[in-house]
Amino acid sequence: MEPLTIDTGLAPSREVLDALGRTAVFSAVSGRGLQELAPHAEVRTHRRHDRLWDRGDTATEIAVVLSGRLQCTVPGHGGRGWIRAVLRPGGCCGLSALLDGGTHICGTEALETSRVLHVSAAATRRVLDKENAFALHIARLVTEDLRRAIVCCGQMALQTPLERLAAYLVENADGGGTVRLRETQGQIAAQLGTVREVIGRSFRRLEDDGLVVRRGRTVKILGTEELARLAR
Repeated sequence: MEPLTIDTGLAPSREVLDALGRTAVFSAVSGRGLQELAPHAEVRTHRRHDRLWDRGDTATEIAVVLSGRLQCTVPGHGGRGWIRAVLRPGGCCGLSALLDGGTHICGTEALETSRVLHVSAAATRRVLDKENAFALHIARLVTEDLRRAIVCCGQMALQTPLERLAAYLVENADGGGTVRLRETQGQIAAQLGTVREVIGRSFRRLEDDGLVVRRGRTVKILGTEELARLAR
């Protein structure tokens, strides 16, 4: 992927300033800092399967989802990979490489047509150096992501695929106990460290046990407490 290059002689667009101002990752940046970042940012529309970057690419920017979804993947052998995260509006990728100046640890692509705010990593680091509140905010976000990664690794090491699927459903259920599946069974499997066939069998097991019922891409949780115990 080519580095982000923007003519800083042009005034930043209102769209960019508005996007920076309402994005959680930049919520701790001062007004002056946002003005400094804006000439080094742009909003792009990515179509489904467009790749933002590959694992190991030099990190020249970070990306924030404004609409749509991005998928962050650690590639494996034989076409398999671990979907590290599915980012929805407000989600950000590239923060680890931003802080240590290294390469991207995940490949990132659009799962559907998505509007994404791209911000220069170098410009962001300059603002980080000047604004302590922003630096602390980014450190907290990276720490939260590290905690999620450790929990995920623990689940893969210590839980069965059935238990991991139960945890996935509990985590993604709305207040009424309904899960609307936006990812395919294969994508869910890649997030949970297994394969599509195993997830299919696990869904059938949960249905046979009366814990869930599936209708198309909607899953209704019937045994909330039992499913939560299984997830733990």
